[in-house]
Amino acid sequence: MRYDTDYFIGQADTSSPVILYNVNNATGPDAFDKAVSKLMNKVNSEAVSAGNGLLGREKTKFTQYITIYALAQCTRDLQPLQCAQCLSSTLQYFPVYCSHRQGCRVLYISCMVQYEIYPFYFPLDSKAKNPGAAKYATTIVHPH
Repeated sequence: MRYDTDYFIGQADTSSPVILYNVNNATGPDAFDKAVSKLMNKVNSEAVSAGNGLLGREKTKFTQYITIYALAQCTRDLQPLQCAQCLSSTLQYFPVYCSHRQGCRVLYISCMVQYEIYPFYFPLDSKAKNPGAAKYATTIVHPH
């Protein structure tokens, strides 16, 4: 729930990031960071593609024993271009806060990205779409 004196519907808010990261470092950190970067670009592109409901989720096998799971999501009031800009701005924090980390999350009011080495979203199959995802209602309340 958000309350504000300014009209904010349909406007990306990237003013105050919240950054959470795993304190454990990844094995093979440079290769891990490269795999994360490629995966995050993929989920960001998926999130803004038509028909995905501003949600992107993918996984990639890093080693025989390690799978990286990633998620990118925007609030449903944004247009795809605004979502893309919001998600793109989250990635600027990756070199400083997420480098070599086993997991990291950057959250704005309007969008968020996250990757981990454990499954944290459902369904795990990124191709299985949630049939209820396209069904939503928007209510705008104007003060009198």
